[in-house]
Amino acid sequence: GTWASGQIRKIYCKWIENAPSSATAWVKFARFEMALGETNRWRGILELALSQEVKLDVPELVWKTYIDCCGECGMVDDARQLYERLLLQALSAKVFLSYAEFEREHGDAADLKEHAERVREIYRR
Repeated sequence: GTWASGQIRKIYCKWIENAPSSATAWVKFARFEMALGETNRWRGILELALSQEVKLDVPELVWKTYIDCCGECGMVDDARQLYERLLLQALSAKVFLSYAEFEREHGDAADLKEHAERVREIYRR
């Protein structure tokens, strides 16, 4: 129930307080909130993880989870925006390929052309 959820949240908060660089802690907390249907909470947790001053031990895990969660919840445009943010920070073939695969799974032909052009634009910067 609500009481148990509150207690579990306290435990996750303690974990993050003691290990703010632990991508696993942030991801597990976000997945817990996602399981409860708390969209604003899991998004807020992942945003906080990415924006905090402490460097995450495995930042790609947080990015992947955030993108996956958006995709799983049907927030395709939000996932695209995350890919674009990530490409601005970490220009890598792996991210480009992941984005292309995402578009293949979630986009139609028009989307694919539009987003391929946007990705090329980001790459040129």
